[in-house]
Amino acid sequence: MPLELREATGARTGEQFLEGLRQGGREIWLRGERISHPLEHPELRSAALSMACVFDLQHEHAEEMLAPSPDDSGRLVDVTHLIPRTREDLQRRRRAFELVAAISGGVMGRTPDYLNVTFACFAGRPDVWARRGNEQGAANLVAYQAYMRDRDLS
Repeated sequence: MPLELREATGARTGEQFLEGLRQGGREIWLRGERISHPLEHPELRSAALSMACVFDLQHEHAEEMLAPSPDDSGRLVDVTHLIPRTREDLQRRRRAFELVAAISGGVMGRTPDYLNVTFACFAGRPDVWARRGNEQGAANLVAYQAYMRDRDLS
């Protein structure tokens, strides 16, 4: 599906995450087996439900975990998608990670939001990516990070 066709929703709920899994469109493989319905697979169902809890957590703790999108749309987005500009931004992000660690007992060592942080850091320094004539690559990275942020993709 082309990027522009997916609607920007802001921070998703657990049910929205699970509905996305139900709709399919992903190619998931586990030990050489293609998984058509991860919510019906005995080894993936619990992980998917745990991830849904993480999406719900951001709404239950909106004060710490959500912020207005920088695009002035009024949508709330997960703070892990935001490019930190201040010490307070980093502290807020840390608190969000602490909340996720608390509900998982620290067992989810790498929740998918680590990619949110990675892309936010990349997009925060497009000048680094534009070096040596890669201006279009830098612009693409910034645009993709905004796409991820506005749709709460991890």
